[in-house]
Amino acid sequence: MNHASSSSATRPARVAITGSGPAGSTLAALLADKGADVCLFSGGKRPDLLVGESVIPAVIPIFRRLGIEEEVAAVSRHKPGATFVWKREQPIQLSFTAVEGILPTYAYNVPRPQFDRIVEARAKRSGTAWVDAEAKLEKAPAGSGRELLLTAETLALTPPHWNGEQPDLIVDASGRRRAAARLLGVPSRTGPRRDAAYFAHYESWKQSGPDGQIIIIRHDGGGWSWQIPLRDCVSVGVVLPAEKAAVLGSTPVEKLEAAIEADPLLAAAGADRRRVTDVPVYSNYQLISERGAGPGWVMAGDAFGFVDPMLSPGLWIAMRGGELLADAIPARVLPGPLSPAHVEKYEREMHDMLVSWQFLVEKFYNGAMAASHAAGMAIMARYPGKISDLFQGHVQKNFAGMACGAYTQRAYSKGLLGTMCRLTYGHDPADYAIA
Repeated sequence: MNHASSSSATRPARVAITGSGPAGSTLAALLADKGADVCLFSGGKRPDLLVGESVIPAVIPIFRRLGIEEEVAAVSRHKPGATFVWKREQPIQLSFTAVEGILPTYAYNVPRPQFDRIVEARAKRSGTAWVDAEAKLEKAPAGSGRELLLTAETLALTPPHWNGEQPDLIVDASGRRRAAARLLGVPSRTGPRRDAAYFAHYESWKQSGPDGQIIIIRHDGGGWSWQIPLRDCVSVGVVLPAEKAAVLGSTPVEKLEAAIEADPLLAAAGADRRRVTDVPVYSNYQLISERGAGPGWVMAGDAFGFVDPMLSPGLWIAMRGGELLADAIPARVLPGPLSPAHVEKYEREMHDMLVSWQFLVEKFYNGAMAASHAAGMAIMARYPGKISDLFQGHVQKNFAGMACGAYTQRAYSKGLLGTMCRLTYGHDPADYAIA
């Protein structure tokens, strides 16, 4: 077993990271900062449009730890909160001021890939060895004490002082390609939905509500949509069940444009719209790996798991995972494959994080959260006063804390949410559910 030690036999931990997305680059920067010997394989060019353009307040402390918040702010749009339209006559306004004292009371809508380049540049400044190529992995032979190896071709690209030796740890941050999981046959659990997201950037899109506020709309015919204001355009996406998307057209462009025209709020906001990008399609975005580590390897970011884009947790989960893993990996080790014991706590935390976010997202999909909110508003109107105000403030702080990333895994907040979602007092969750 490989243990960190202060003896002269130890050396900086050699860590190979496959993938330069937010998880991989955050991990590389923080590991190199504390003295580890990091080699990152970028994996080649990333798409120009990626799901995950809006972030939550919980990510701001990570920006600050990396020292990149000013750079991010310079290219991003300030985000004060989110508007949820489950019923046209009852929009729900979530202001991040509700988490004052818990988290920063703001976040950002970030342009990708500019944001990714900022995090990548931070990793390079830390002294990470950067390789603009995709890392190739292979199964390790039985009895080697490892499960994964870098291929000889990839190993030849590592720093010369590695002398062609395998790293102490391989981190699979390859995103949804999930290179290690596919190679090793690691099972995963997928969520119940089989939706696809179609989105693009538009100019001349009319924005309503507070400046920078994102808008989530439940569509009566099935699915939902987002509007994310960026600095010079608006990202507009629709998330649709396969059967709904099939009748809207034969191409992604046709499906997105037809979905916009079919919804009165989107059609009005986009009456003068001009699409300035292609229309990417994302599907299968509810997945959690049943195992996230083994002898000499570990998963990070989307390679470990990912949840629905509802509530915008993607970048937070990726960067928080990178931060947790960086704190778990020792800076100095005895040469050899790093034991899974070093990352057991990280693995448990990541699994709990993904499960907790999926629990929260499901309360939005099944309508229970919106029905509970409607019931609370009705009760407050019927029984106004200080006690009602205090209780409502307590509930809102916990719910907002969950949606903003501070309380998502907190047992009390999850229990309160579960209880309140059962007390809907005549407000049927089915009336708010997203089909």
